[in-house]
Amino acid sequence: MASSKKSPAKQNAERLIVLLPQLLRGLLKREDNFITQGKITLPQMLALEHLLRKKSLRMSELAEALSIQTASATGLVDRMIRLGYIKRSQDPQDRRVVRVALTQEGKRIVERIFEQKKKVMIDVFSRMPASDSRQYVNVLERIVRILSEERGGPKFKATHRK
Repeated sequence: MASSKKSPAKQNAERLIVLLPQLLRGLLKREDNFITQGKITLPQMLALEHLLRKKSLRMSELAEALSIQTASATGLVDRMIRLGYIKRSQDPQDRRVVRVALTQEGKRIVERIFEQKKKVMIDVFSRMPASDSRQYVNVLERIVRILSEERGGPKFKATHRK
């Protein structure tokens, strides 16, 4: 008789699918910022965060970092330019190339959100043994490494039941 026991990977994946939304909701309940107020979307925040780290990018580089098409990145950037969070400029080496970067306001928003997130995580980590929080961060870093090594790797599409 074949065993119906689930593999550890499958068990952990199923647990994580349940836990991640709960984690996100729990974190968001403790924050009051442009994301939780609905002033910027998660994709916009990801773009702002990436630009904070990279300073200035070509539109195609930003699209690749966000795993979206260049046309979608352009629409995202256009909305954030209207909000005053991003600015466009021509590349000094090649005037045909458009670069995008944060404005001072965009930088201020990202830094405030990060500061608030850091305070929430300090509060959470202060309620658990240091070894647990260290292990949690170490595991997350390994997951990020695995996912970044597989850039362009397999994409799993959602299946829809009829």
